Amino acid sequence: MRKPAQVDLNSSRLKWVAADPEIAAWLEPLNLRVKGGLQVAYSGAGGDRPAYVRVVADCAGEPHLFVKLMKTSCADHERKTAHLARKLVARSVMTPAFAGEIVLSDGTHAFAYHWIEGRSPSFSVSDMQLLGESVAGLHAAIKCESLNFEIEPRTESRLSELARFAVSPVFLAAWRGRPEESFAILMRDSFLRDLDSMLVGANPCHGDLNPGNIIVGNDGVAYFVDLEDALHTHVWPGLDLAKIIERIVLPASGVAGYVDLVASIETLVDSYVAAGGQLECGFRLGSGKMARAMRWHLGLAVLIVTKNLGSAETWWDIEMEKFRKVDRLISSFNHVL
Repeated sequence: MRKPAQVDLNSSRLKWVAADPEIAAWLEPLNLRVKGGLQVAYSGAGGDRPAYVRVVADCAGEPHLFVKLMKTSCADHERKTAHLARKLVARSVMTPAFAGEIVLSDGTHAFAYHWIEGRSPSFSVSDMQLLGESVAGLHAAIKCESLNFEIEPRTESRLSELARFAVSPVFLAAWRGRPEESFAILMRDSFLRDLDSMLVGANPCHGDLNPGNIIVGNDGVAYFVDLEDALHTHVWPGLDLAKIIERIVLPASGVAGYVDLVASIETLVDSYVAAGGQLECGFRLGSGKMARAMRWHLGLAVLIVTKNLGSAETWWDIEMEKFRKVDRLISSFNHVL
């Protein structure tokens, strides 16, 4: 495999692209050229600017770049992510190749990755076969590298902390009297009930396989993006498959027939196992394990939302409605999962 070329991020030929006026205005004092609008996301905002921003740089005559801007406090974690990406590429796992890092004039760190031209995966049988085989390869590669990244200890400590929070008076007090109280408790109970089973046969996995983190390249290869969670996710590897089913297959129920969606789910799991993916002995679709894994992860998300109650009320209202919709979709396919 050809080694990706290092890109000079200080080159005046770089054209930095931001998504909205607020982000563009923030970038302008850094003496970077800002134009147009493509993609931006940020989280953990502190002070008067984002802690984590994604923009796209268009290099004249060079490959497009995907650039992450972040504060110094987040930079070390991103370096580890870039290091993991390089290790996975060496093991034939496709992920955007790291291009370089610079520190901008205000101390902000810019990490650049080569842009992958392609599309989001669909629920089609052919895409599910590709993802099943590719995720099996991803899991095998991350497992081989896991000893270098201390994946398991952080996972167990984080889940133990959330389990203690789940049974604390603080959790119940946060939801008391709110319209979503009963649903929040139901999802909390799903997290607690299946916590032990999600750690049986645990292995390192991606941890956040949603349509935005998978690219089906123009070359027909599946690329995995945003490996941050892979640095600390050590659970039942079927969770990655469950997230693909939840985020890609089930939402297509409004446009696809039931039989087609079931075929896609079966193809995903069968392809994963055929490519060497490890699920626990005796696992079969229809046993309920996939559905429980999905609701376990919903419970995990509810606990995280609860910790942020009061910081952005509109945000968590939207999140809880999204969780309810997912739960309804899971119920529709319970006997298949």
